[in-house]
Amino acid sequence: MAKLHIEHVGPVVKADFEMRRFNFFIGRQGSGKSTIAKIVSYCTWLEKEVQTHPDRQGDLSKYEQMFRPQLERFHSMHGYLREDSLIAYESDYTVICYKGGRCEISLKPKSTYERVKVLYVPAERVLAISDIIQTNDNNVKSFSVDFDSARQHYGYQNRLGLAHLGIKYYQTMENGEPQNRIVADGKEYDIRLDDSSSGLQSIVPVAVAIDFYSKVFYSGSVEAKTLSVAQERDRKTVRNHLASNGMNRAVELRIERLLQTHRTSFVVEEPELNLYPTTQRDLLNFIVACCNGRRKHVLTVTTHSPYIINQLNVLLRANYTPTGRKTYPSINPEDLAAFKVSNGGLMDLMATDEDTNQLVVNTLDLSEAMEDIYNDYASLSEEELVDE
Repeated sequence: MAKLHIEHVGPVVKADFEMRRFNFFIGRQGSGKSTIAKIVSYCTWLEKEVQTHPDRQGDLSKYEQMFRPQLERFHSMHGYLREDSLIAYESDYTVICYKGGRCEISLKPKSTYERVKVLYVPAERVLAISDIIQTNDNNVKSFSVDFDSARQHYGYQNRLGLAHLGIKYYQTMENGEPQNRIVADGKEYDIRLDDSSSGLQSIVPVAVAIDFYSKVFYSGSVEAKTLSVAQERDRKTVRNHLASNGMNRAVELRIERLLQTHRTSFVVEEPELNLYPTTQRDLLNFIVACCNGRRKHVLTVTTHSPYIINQLNVLLRANYTPTGRKTYPSINPEDLAAFKVSNGGLMDLMATDEDTNQLVVNTLDLSEAMEDIYNDYASLSEEELVDE
């Protein structure tokens, strides 16, 4: 995992935290959740680029010079970085520091970096499945490419079942063009995804991408089939560079670590978009279940939903009980970080339950909106009724 320190970037005044396998950020609109998530995603990707290209490590100035312009362009963050902005990322392998308008990158010695697939799922994901996307090379376009690679796996005979929705997703060809379709389990209907409800259009691309890049991508030669010509050329260059001084078992292992993807780092914006509370809960269960397993995928989520955050406590509690582990995809409390983003900073939501002495997510501060509604209702109820 890595540590990240951010100062004076967009709405974020100061945020300092250590990443876990599961990272959740909740807050109001414009509080800085997405800013943090975008920096997490970008630094994770940049580290991968630096670490998996040993042929370029003699001169890191190219990566240092591209840090700001590429972050601004890819994640639509123009105007977020100022003279006093600071971004400091440190993992077991890499240190990235952007300060005073300059970026410096250093590699830690004797590191054993393993290649990571970084998948950013933007809030605008419905655009990415429209097949008419015309955006520039940004996070929406990138997700569109990843989704296109993923959906090819789910033909009619290999439909992706979303049991909690009672539907299955598949891709078919219509008039020579790929088409996203959903079918009910009981076959009451079989319709195009873009003719379905807004909730289904939001949830299906998330489910398809996460199912594929947590499982299918790592089976057989599927990963190799998703590589572009440029990526494959880069990998051949790296392989030749490492093998230039002779091959031995240590070199072979390093080539495998750098060129074969070992896990995915998912960054998901607002998974709850257009979803009913119980569906939000079920989607979170689905995502966490996909991330669990021997590869130990990493998940970072931004959300407005207290339902998402409250469900985390169910998954934490499931970790402690045999029945819970059979029923829910449990989360080890040591693997979870949860924060409320407000007033330019972070409030750690992780706390110890006084009764059980177990780690839980403190959700008391997340119910303020409901409390305000009840208080308003109570104050009006105390007044005398007025005849119209």
